[in-house]
Amino acid sequence: MGVLDHPIGVIRGVGPATANHLRTLAVHTVRDLVSFLPLRYLDRSRIMPIASVHCGQDCLLCGILGAAAPLFTRGGRRGVSALLADESGSIRCMWFGSASWVGRWSGREVVVSGRTSLRNPPALLHPEIEDLTDERDPYLPVYRLTAGLTQRKMRAVVRAALASLPLAVPSLVDSAWASACSLAALGEAVRCAHFPPSLEQGLRGQDRVRLEALIPLQVLVARRRASFRDRSAPAMAATADELARFLRLLPFPLTRCQADALGEIRGDLANPRPMHRLLQGDVGSGKTVVAAGAAVIALAHGFQVALMAPTEVLADQHARVLTPWIREIGHETVVLSGGTSAGDRGTIHRRMAEGQPLLVIGTHALVQDSVAFGNLGLAIIDEQHRFGLGQRAALAAKGSSPHLLVMTATPIPRTLAMTVYGHLDLSVLSEKPPGRRPIQTKWYDHGRRGHAFDDLRRAVAGGIQAYVVAPLVEGSPSLEASGAVDLYHDLSTGELAGVRVGLVHGRMKAAEKDRVIHAFRAGEIQVLVCTTVVEVGMDAPGAGLLLVDGAERFGLSQLHQLRGRIGRGGQDAFCILLTGEIITIEAEQRIQAMLDTGDGFRLAEIDLTQRGPGALLGPDQHGRVAGVLSADVRLVALARECAQRIVEGGPPPGIDLDGLVRGFEDVPALGAG
Repeated sequence: MGVLDHPIGVIRGVGPATANHLRTLAVHTVRDLVSFLPLRYLDRSRIMPIASVHCGQDCLLCGILGAAAPLFTRGGRRGVSALLADESGSIRCMWFGSASWVGRWSGREVVVSGRTSLRNPPALLHPEIEDLTDERDPYLPVYRLTAGLTQRKMRAVVRAALASLPLAVPSLVDSAWASACSLAALGEAVRCAHFPPSLEQGLRGQDRVRLEALIPLQVLVARRRASFRDRSAPAMAATADELARFLRLLPFPLTRCQADALGEIRGDLANPRPMHRLLQGDVGSGKTVVAAGAAVIALAHGFQVALMAPTEVLADQHARVLTPWIREIGHETVVLSGGTSAGDRGTIHRRMAEGQPLLVIGTHALVQDSVAFGNLGLAIIDEQHRFGLGQRAALAAKGSSPHLLVMTATPIPRTLAMTVYGHLDLSVLSEKPPGRRPIQTKWYDHGRRGHAFDDLRRAVAGGIQAYVVAPLVEGSPSLEASGAVDLYHDLSTGELAGVRVGLVHGRMKAAEKDRVIHAFRAGEIQVLVCTTVVEVGMDAPGAGLLLVDGAERFGLSQLHQLRGRIGRGGQDAFCILLTGEIITIEAEQRIQAMLDTGDGFRLAEIDLTQRGPGALLGPDQHGRVAGVLSADVRLVALARECAQRIVEGGPPPGIDLDGLVRGFEDVPALGAG
């Protein structure tokens, strides 16, 4: 075992408590630690006078920190504030939540780093405080931390780990190929990535370390693709007449992208090897129609089709859309979910077990042990990232190596498609069907809150149905965030008194939730106050306005998904983003991106650049994968090329490749088949 594979406990200065903190960050070995790259660097030569600071700026300041005092915002949010002063002036520093530790720095000369607020006078929001009197490096790394770890401690631990490494660190990249690609030696790159002589060398070092860490993931992707090719699946060669009959039923022609995607799927189904395809498309791009075409082919060949959705709302929507089409071509659709009655459930189970050609639409109820498919030929998983690895594998296991189509309405940046989803063939719906108009988006800050609700009232008076989305079910003064329940009561008795207002959120019983949603779809409710429970699968053609309260608390992809709920009937649609009293630079950038573009693929790229892969992959895929992925297409392509060389020729001597690959085997997206 080399030094890189030793547990972090062997590093000087890492005791049991520090080791536990590091493991929270998915750092278990020396390799994990030296691959845990800085978020950015502090350039000590760029300490600036406080008087020169302006709004919305990254700052590195040096001064005396004053006494800590309690902080209260108009929204009731609590925290701590303190003044930082130098010879040129002073600036207010603000920390929200429990920040009693700030008092330990009072009266001391410190270096403070962070970003200033957007409002005048500028204030520093959640800045980091450090005593850098004994730090000598020109560029200091700033790491992602967890409770119990400080930047100072993290730097010391990384220094100790780097000191324990041999000068020549073993690499998956053979020297000849590295030289041909102008890649630095790994040992040199690791050291530069953490404590660089220059900013340029630091960024180049980080790319080299990311490349090394990406290669095992790409090896796993290559192995998974090869394993799929070794299996057998039923060949379903569709005739032109079968598809033509289905397409004639549609009230609209397919877009070019839909036709191309259906052609790719048709080719996969005709192959005696199982299809493993990811169909991604922006909100409203028409994935369901493409999936229906695939289902028609399988049903025409006498096979069963399973379509699994993450929520009953989405499953019901699929059933409403698909049932008439499937019925017209002579087949039947059944729905199996938590709301299915015991009697209907028994009948459906029997027909499925007998192998009758059915389109079975359901939720996770499809993967229960009591559910058996007698002749499953095609499994379709919608919003696949909302299911766990076990659930997706369980559905595929219901048949004898069925064809698999996974779908997502969350556009995936190209680099993620090449890595985490690289084992799947990819079809992209990059255009929307004709008739969908661009959605007009406005941003109101806290001071214009009344204007936002004035717009809402005027829209409703003009006959437009509206969603009002809150970040929480119940309001929270400590978080300065509104709740759906409070908004519902305030609107019902205030601005929208006399208007039919409904409420839906995740804590409601399924029957009550369904009743409200159906009433909104039918136009019986004019304004639906809700949480993100409507983010996926909600299709109300009359909805033309969306107001998101506390928009700074939502991710970019979430905001885009919510915006996709309106304008689905072809009408003009309006999105209002209402932000709170305090908004960070990152949140302001997300809001601005929503104003600038309605292109989900562009927004996904911005999200990847701003927040990293963890934001797109979901909470189950943070840690090691999110830590090594890159937005650099060239870097990912190099990793794929190197991985293919290793798969064909074997790894360099002294490398435990299987051990490295095992670190990625529990990535949920890679378990889609």
